[in-house]
Amino acid sequence: MGFKHTVRAHEIKHEPWLCQDCMFVAVNGDFGDMDAERAAEVERGLDQLTARVGWISPNFDEDTGDGFNDLTNRHCDSCGTRLAGARYRFASFGREGMSETRHRSGMREPGLSVSAAQWVRPSRSDMFANGKPIVVTKVGRKYTIHVMGHPAYLGPNGLTFFGRPGAVDGMPAHEFNTKSEADSVAHKIGHYMLGLGDFVYTYVEHRNAGGARESGFASEYVEARVAKDPHVMSGAEINKELDRLDKANRIIIDEMIEAGRGYENSSQTYALGKGHDPLTDRFIENGDRRRALRIEMELRYGPGTPSRLPRGFGPRNHAYEKSPTVQSGGVNFHVNFQRGERLRIRVKGPEGQPLEAFWYTVDNTMSLNEVALQFAQTANPGMFIEIVSGKLKWTFQVGRHAGQPSVTRVRGTYSK
Repeated sequence: MGFKHTVRAHEIKHEPWLCQDCMFVAVNGDFGDMDAERAAEVERGLDQLTARVGWISPNFDEDTGDGFNDLTNRHCDSCGTRLAGARYRFASFGREGMSETRHRSGMREPGLSVSAAQWVRPSRSDMFANGKPIVVTKVGRKYTIHVMGHPAYLGPNGLTFFGRPGAVDGMPAHEFNTKSEADSVAHKIGHYMLGLGDFVYTYVEHRNAGGARESGFASEYVEARVAKDPHVMSGAEINKELDRLDKANRIIIDEMIEAGRGYENSSQTYALGKGHDPLTDRFIENGDRRRALRIEMELRYGPGTPSRLPRGFGPRNHAYEKSPTVQSGGVNFHVNFQRGERLRIRVKGPEGQPLEAFWYTVDNTMSLNEVALQFAQTANPGMFIEIVSGKLKWTFQVGRHAGQPSVTRVRGTYSK
């Protein structure tokens, strides 16, 4: 589940777009691993932005893609960087609305100074020293959150916990009305403040008032079944297998924590390699299979792929992938795309450096060359355009002929 925070459209006066560094600091004042020069640059940019437009609040949803672009070289409206990366939409309510919107959750005050030295993120080994670092506890009909043993409470500047700048110990935990609300906040704390990523079940534990672990975490390992090629699976089959794999992964994570390996992140576990020990083998096999299914889901659905496929996203069945040329190892450049097909377009610089990536839905029947020429109109000579459909990828280089954009075939690849 990605971060989601949207505001009412009729209140918005400005919509600045921020890079990932500026977004992290604007949302929770966390400079993470930035060096002093970059931290000063980000802080200066945010102060100048809020001085110009007033209060800002996050206004994007990573799950649906609304207000979120995962790869673009659009300049950041705060620090000004044009480095390719994610951009996040924020909302400003104008300087005249500052008194009304001052205490809204997630807003950054103009001129607010947050020193990078105020918050030092603990190491993963410290976070997992006593089990999963975030615990959601059911208390009566309410839910509370504890972070590394300390209650999350509502301070003057929003939700915080002991160890964060200005937070004090011993405060009563804030109570949430629903489990989903508490889970959403727990995810934001883990992802944005602790830097633990989006796999919530790897760092969040649910308990009841008596301290017993609540249902939702199975006590025995669920074997991931050997499944067929994701390319030919139905949407229901993919969803059903993901349910099994997610359940198995939660159990593997619990076993790793009990084995004293809760501090490991996925890259560290993968670095050990298969054959290191049975637990590592299960972790890698589970992760590889989930990744393969997610890739197939993204190829079918496009940007903003949900955690499970809705109806209508069955197997992709492109006739040109079954052609003798493709199956024999060659790639056919004489391809026609049909209306409604979704293609992944990547624009790269003359040295192959990525500049932009996005999804494109074919409006009417188009040849491969027509698609490439369409995107060559806004590219400079020497740049490359990649067109990806399923297991096929075609690469063209942009040029000029008689003063008009042209494309030259470079290569075609087929991933079996």
